[in-house]
Amino acid sequence: MKRFMAILIAILFIIRASGGEMLFRPVFPTDDSRIRSLIQLPDGRMAVATVSEIYLIDGSNTTAIPLADSPSAHLPSYDGFHHFYYADSLLWLKTNRELRCISLDNCRIISVPDSLQSATDLYIDHSERLWRIKDRSITDGNEIISLGSKKLQDIASEGDSLYLFFSDGSMQCRQLSSGRIISESAPYAPQDSALFSRTSLVVKAPEGFYQLRNGTKAALFFYNTSAKTWKKLLETDFVLNTLSISDSGEAIISCPQGLISIDPTTAETTYHPLLRTRTGSLLATEVSTITHDSSGGLWLGTLKRGLFYYHPDAYRYIFIPATYKSPESSTFFTENQDGSVLLAENGKIIAVKPDGTQTTPGHAGLYPNGEYASGAAFVSTSGSLFFRENDGYHIFIPAEGLIHAITDKGRHAPLIAAISVNGEPLAPADCRILPYDRNFVAFDCVAPSYAFPDSTVYTYRLDGIENEWHTFRASQSPSHKLTATYTSLPPGSYTFIVKTQGSPETSFAFHIKPPWWQTTAAYLSFAIVAIMLIAAAVAIYISYIRRKMERRLREEHLLERIRDLIAQCNAYELERQPDPADSPEAGLNGADAEFIARAVEMVERNLNTPAYSVEQLSRDLCMERTGLYRKLTVLLDRSPSLFIRDIRLRCAARLLAEGKLSVAEVAEATGFSSSSYMSKCFVETFGCRPSEYAAKSAKST
Repeated sequence: MKRFMAILIAILFIIRASGGEMLFRPVFPTDDSRIRSLIQLPDGRMAVATVSEIYLIDGSNTTAIPLADSPSAHLPSYDGFHHFYYADSLLWLKTNRELRCISLDNCRIISVPDSLQSATDLYIDHSERLWRIKDRSITDGNEIISLGSKKLQDIASEGDSLYLFFSDGSMQCRQLSSGRIISESAPYAPQDSALFSRTSLVVKAPEGFYQLRNGTKAALFFYNTSAKTWKKLLETDFVLNTLSISDSGEAIISCPQGLISIDPTTAETTYHPLLRTRTGSLLATEVSTITHDSSGGLWLGTLKRGLFYYHPDAYRYIFIPATYKSPESSTFFTENQDGSVLLAENGKIIAVKPDGTQTTPGHAGLYPNGEYASGAAFVSTSGSLFFRENDGYHIFIPAEGLIHAITDKGRHAPLIAAISVNGEPLAPADCRILPYDRNFVAFDCVAPSYAFPDSTVYTYRLDGIENEWHTFRASQSPSHKLTATYTSLPPGSYTFIVKTQGSPETSFAFHIKPPWWQTTAAYLSFAIVAIMLIAAAVAIYISYIRRKMERRLREEHLLERIRDLIAQCNAYELERQPDPADSPEAGLNGADAEFIARAVEMVERNLNTPAYSVEQLSRDLCMERTGLYRKLTVLLDRSPSLFIRDIRLRCAARLLAEGKLSVAEVAEATGFSSSSYMSKCFVETFGCRPSEYAAKSAKST
C-alpha cells in the first residue's frame, strides 16, 4: 500500500512538474561545496554554513571562518544538521550536539558565554530573544517555563505570545507576561505523531507560521494565529529539507530532487525537478537549504555543487508550448543579424526578438543544421537563454528594464568592509583616533546587492573637509566595491558617510590628533613662556626707563643749580654795568648809532605783530634787504632776523621779570608765533626756560 501511494504521489508530481521558471547563477567558488544552512544578516550580508566552514558574503568580498579547532559548547539535546540563529550582533550555529558563537564585528568564532555552557539546547525566537533549555525547562533569563516530559523541537514568537513546538506534533501558546498557557493544538491526530516526529522547522509568515515536519513521512502545515487553526498544505514520502517564504507569500521547499513551490492563494503545488544555471547546465544535485533575501532573491544551497542565486526580476520568462512532444532531431536555434532567434521544429518557424516578442516569418526549407543537439541550451548575443524540453521552449530574456524595480527594494546600508591607514589594514576600533603622521586613510565600501550589483551607485563624502557629494558606479570596479582614499588629512575630526540609492547612510567617525606642538597643552605652555618673556622684557624696560629717568632728574637738578649760579652772576653783572644787548649802539659813531636806534624803534613799534619780517623792516628803513643784511652784520654781527628776535626776547625778558603776564601772554605780546617757539629761543639765548626766568626774577625781588 505504501509503495502504491509513493507511486501515486510521484505521478501527481510528474503531472505538475515544471521545467522551472528559475535561472540560477553560482555565487562564489569554494573548496567545500556542501552547503548546510543559509541566513541573511540585518546588515545585508549572507551567512553560509558548509560542513567545514562559515562564509560571510557582502556582495564583493567573501570571508571564510573555519569550524575546525574553533571554540564550541556541548549541546547534548540537539542532533540535527547545521542551523543558524541571529541576535544582538552575534551569529549562532547549532550543529550535531555543538554550539558555536560568531562575532560579526571581527568575523571570528568566540567562546560561548558561561551562562550557556550548561544548556542542553538553544533557541532564538523571532524577537531575537535567546532561550536556553536546562533541567526540563526553557528560560530567557527572566521567564522560566517548564517543558514537562515533552521534547521541544522549535519555538516562535509573536508579540506577547511564545509558541512551543514539540516532537509529538503538539503546540503550546504561552503568554510571556504571565507564563500561562493560552492554547494548545496539533496539526494532526495523536496516532499520526510517529509519522512526523523527527524534525521541525518553523518559518514566520504574515498571518501565522509555516511548519515543516519530517519523519517516516514529511509534510507542510500552516497555523493561522488569528483563527487558531491548522491546515495541511503538502504531504510526501520523501524528506523535505528547508522552507522559505517569498515576498508574495509563496512557500518554496527544498527537497532531494529539486524545489517545490506552493501558491498560498490557490494552494497549487508545483514541482521543479530541473534547476538551470545561466550557462545552460542542470543542477543535478540535492538542494539542502534555501532562503530569500530582503530584495526577493532566492539563495539555494546544494549538497555537492555549492551556492546559487536567483532573482525573479533578473529575467523575463517566456514559455512556448511544443506541438511535437519529442525534441529528438527536430529542434535547432539560429540567430539572425537583427538579434532575433529562430526556433524551428517540423518545418514550423518562430522568431523571438531580443525584447521577447514573437513572429512567424514563414521561412520554408529550414531544417536542423546539427550545430545544436536536441535538448541543449542556446545563448544569444543579447544574453537570452533558450531551452528545448519535452513540453516546449523555455526562454529567459534579461530584464534590463526591471533593474530599477529592485534597486530600491530591500536596500541595505553600504558596509565599510575594510579601512587602511597609511596602506596598512586596520580594524575599525583601531582607526577611531589616529596620530598626526598616520593621515592617509582609505575606505573600502560594498553594498549587499546580489541581483544587479553593477547597477549600484555609491554616494559619499568626508565631513570635516568636503561639502560636496561624490558618486561612483559599481560597474567601474571589477569587484563592485568603492574605494575612497584621502591623503594628507590635517588634524581634526572627520566623518566618512556613504550611501546608495534608496539605502540608509553608513558613517564612520574618526579623529586625527595634532602633533604635540599643536596640542592644547603645547599652546598653553607656549603662552606661559611668552607671558614670562613679555614680563621679563617689560621688567627690563621699566628698569631701564627708571634708571634713565633718575639719571635725567640728576642731570636736570645739576643743570638747575648751574643755571641758578649763572643767573645770579648775570644779575650781579647787570646791576653793575649795563647790558650790551640793551645798548646795541654802544661803541658806534653817531650815524651808525642813530641807524641802530631807528631800527630798534621800528621793531619795538611792531613788536606785537608776529608777521613783522625782515622785508618790512627794510622798507621801514628805506633800504634794500641785502643792504640791511650787510649793515647789521657789519655793525652788530647779527642777521636781520636774529636782530628782530633778540629785540623780541629782550622785551619778553622784561615782561617776564615784571611778572604781570603769563608766558603765553608774553609770547603774544612780543610777536612770537607760539609760546613753545618763544621758550626754545629763550633757552638758546638766556640758558633757561621763560617760566624759570620769571621764577628767578620773582625771588630776586
